[in-house]
Amino acid sequence: GQCQKISITAGAGISVSAGIPDFRSSDGFYNTYNTNDFPMLTKEQALRLKSDPEEIFTVDLFEENPSVYLHARKEFILSGFKYAPTLTHWFFKLLENKKLLKRFYSTNI
Repeated sequence: GQCQKISITAGAGISVSAGIPDFRSSDGFYNTYNTNDFPMLTKEQALRLKSDPEEIFTVDLFEENPSVYLHARKEFILSGFKYAPTLTHWFFKLLENKKLLKRFYSTNI
């Protein structure tokens, strides 16, 4: 037998190699963004982000104030073709196209 159902677990490494900056390293987004660069934050939201930098991408904050997410991701959203899929991304797509990919779990945002 051939494989008929494949599950994949992948992390940020496949996207970092495409040039997308990481989030969790010492010089990653969570440790380097400044709440002062987000004028749309309320005082309460700024305090939450200072105590937990990952709060910036939570559903709760997005529902309260979507402009925070859009501002944080502006460079990525407007990047056009700056970032391109890697061979790993294309391999995952090939598995999907061949109806072999059963599940894909990712730690990416």
